[in-house]
Amino acid sequence: MTRKLFQDTQFIGFEMSHTGARTKYEQQKSIVEGDPTCVGVCYTLKQSTELGGFSYYQDTRLHRLKDVGDKFVKCISEYKNAAGKLPKTIVIYRVGYGEGYYEKVRQEVDDMKVAAQKYEEG
Repeated sequence: MTRKLFQDTQFIGFEMSHTGARTKYEQQKSIVEGDPTCVGVCYTLKQSTELGGFSYYQDTRLHRLKDVGDKFVKCISEYKNAAGKLPKTIVIYRVGYGEGYYEKVRQEVDDMKVAAQKYEEG
């Protein structure tokens, strides 16, 4: 067996944890303040069993990934540091969106593509 499963492939996962539900009072008064949303990011390195990750905070209840391009570049640069080259294939796991959010996911993917292109150029 000379081929390895998922060779030259990086998996990247994004997960969000939001603050608890707002009370009726907060809803009636349109109070949207609260604890920040925590975003967890995990990614594979040279081997699919070697993992890295980090977390960051963004505005409360914001469902779109903030600065996703920068976070994506951090993941692929860690892969490059571990493997000595960029991955040929990247698989993104994005938790928290359903079928109705296709356009929002498309925007995040476009942000990642732009960031990857800038990373390759410079």
